[in-house]
Amino acid sequence: MLTLKTQKNLKMKKLAFVLALVPALAFAQAKNVPENVKTAFTKDFPKAEKAKWEVEDGEYEVEYKVGKQEYCSKYSVAGTLLETEMELKGIEALPKAVQATLKKDFQAYKFKEVEEITLPSGEKQFEVDSKKGKEMFALVFSPTGQLIKQTKETKKDKSKM
Repeated sequence: MLTLKTQKNLKMKKLAFVLALVPALAFAQAKNVPENVKTAFTKDFPKAEKAKWEVEDGEYEVEYKVGKQEYCSKYSVAGTLLETEMELKGIEALPKAVQATLKKDFQAYKFKEVEEITLPSGEKQFEVDSKKGKEMFALVFSPTGQLIKQTKETKKDKSKM
C-alpha cells in the first residue's frame, strides 16, 4: 500500500506530465497544416521567411516576414486566402480619414496596435486594437474612415494585444 506522501508525489508527477504535454499538443497541431494550405501560402507569398503556423477558430494562421516587415495571413481549410494583416507603426500610419474618425468618435479610447488588412479582392481595411476603461475592442475601418465593425475582445483575445 502506498503512503499518503507517495500518492501525492505520483499525483504531482502526473500533473506535471500533463502540463508539459499541453503546449506540445498545441505545437503539434500547428505542425499538422494541410499540404494544400501550405502550397497556397507558398504560391501567394514566395518570399516569405520564418513562417509560424497556428490553428485558430478552424482557420490556419501563419505569421511570417518578407524582408523586415511582419505579416499574418489566414487561410481556410480548403487553402483559400482569407486575409493578410500587416502591422503599421502607430495611428500616424493610418489614412487621414481613419485618423479623423478616431479623433472625433473615439476620444475616450487608448489605441494599442494598428494593422492594415488586405482582403483577397485587394480591398484594404484598417484594424485598431483599443482600450476603453477595462474593456478591449477591435475597431475595423474602411480607408474612408467608416467604422465597419467594432468587436469587444474576450480575455483570450486580450492576451494577443
